Amino acid sequence: DKAARTMKHNLKIVYFGQKEQMESIANIATETFGNKIELKLSPEKYADGWFVTILHPKGDKSHGLKSVAKMVDVDLKSVTVFGDSINDIGMFELAGKSVAVANALDELKCVADVVLDRSNDEDAVGYFLDNIV
Repeated sequence: DKAARTMKHNLKIVYFGQKEQMESIANIATETFGNKIELKLSPEKYADGWFVTILHPKGDKSHGLKSVAKMVDVDLKSVTVFGDSINDIGMFELAGKSVAVANALDELKCVADVVLDRSNDEDAVGYFLDNIV
């Protein structure tokens, strides 16, 4: 059916720009689609802008993680995930270990099992994999 085809081929749409523009897009999308979409408005730390992410309610990273884990027959509790923003929270809640980089948003650091002292720009994930695992 059409919904299944959409889920298979289109997970999300992301806009980036100034906060006021992104709030306007978020408001229009919410008015137009209501609860048929999941919408996230969040700051982006690297370029002083904001993201609006619009996706199917089952198209976020947590659902993607569940799908991949099922395909490769891996227990979610044996998975370590990394992130830096609000769109990683659902994935952090599912995984056995969640790791936030130093420059992650505070909202994500609050739910992380580990907060690294290195940022994305300092190859935090590579450092973790080489030196901590």
